[in-house]
Amino acid sequence: MRITLLLFFLFEASLFFGQSPTELAAKIAHYKSKQVEAQSQSGTISYNDSLVRAVKQFLNTEDSYEVKIETKFLGDLRSPDDEFRIITWNIPERQGSFTYFAFIQFEDDRPWVQLHDGSDQYESRPLYKTMNAENWYGALYYEIIPFKSSGKEYYALLGWDGNSNMSNKKVIEIAHFDKKGKPTFGAQVFSDDKLKNRVVFEFKKDATLSLRYHEDDERIVFNHLEPLNPEMEGIYSFYVPNLNFDAYQLKKGKWEFVENVEVIMETKSIFHDPRGRKEPVKKPGNPK
Repeated sequence: MRITLLLFFLFEASLFFGQSPTELAAKIAHYKSKQVEAQSQSGTISYNDSLVRAVKQFLNTEDSYEVKIETKFLGDLRSPDDEFRIITWNIPERQGSFTYFAFIQFEDDRPWVQLHDGSDQYESRPLYKTMNAENWYGALYYEIIPFKSSGKEYYALLGWDGNSNMSNKKVIEIAHFDKKGKPTFGAQVFSDDKLKNRVVFEFKKDATLSLRYHEDDERIVFNHLEPLNPEMEGIYSFYVPNLNFDAYQLKKGKWEFVENVEVIMETKSIFHDPRGRKEPVKKPGNPK
């Protein structure tokens, strides 16, 4: 059995050898598509293992930073200052949860970094933890916001997490890097709680929470969440958006909490659930 597996991995490695970044990007899209279509958990894991190896080979290939991975099942997001890209995807687990995978590649010669999902180590809303590449709080990121605080460069990452059968989450993660590219996740840059390292919104599975950055106003705008009834206070799987919006406004390197902000009424859907389900149509009043 071991010999068979070794021969398989050697054969698969030979398929990657000598391929261009564009060819490897296509291979990544192929494996991700196969992983999504897999009919069993063992098939999902097998294709995901091949996907991880393909991504590593891609990142090790010269000029790969210039090539975008084109597939709707995997996020390939670049920071607005073009300092780095982050590649994220996930695989479904039981009870509606997911395991997340991510790689960070820098524009310069710093080595790429693999992030390992450590979500199982934490409580439901780990607001006060500082994390690293080995115990990252997994999410699919869809927006990167560079900002400076106390003379250091930080990035606010907006992400989605399909938490369980009962609830979804969205997160404002704060990332920064040392000179070698080693990432740290979490920073005390929120004015409403000086010890808080990130913001985690948890809400009812069939609800829709908008969480978007408004560049002109330098603020992150989101729906105000409330329980379906007072008896469900603190049970976040029964929280839903109301018609109001709150925000974190960037001021002097800190994100200041602001209640009841006015927003431009516009409906706009973004990628949420990698299982292919469409986001419910939002009612007027959603921010851009």
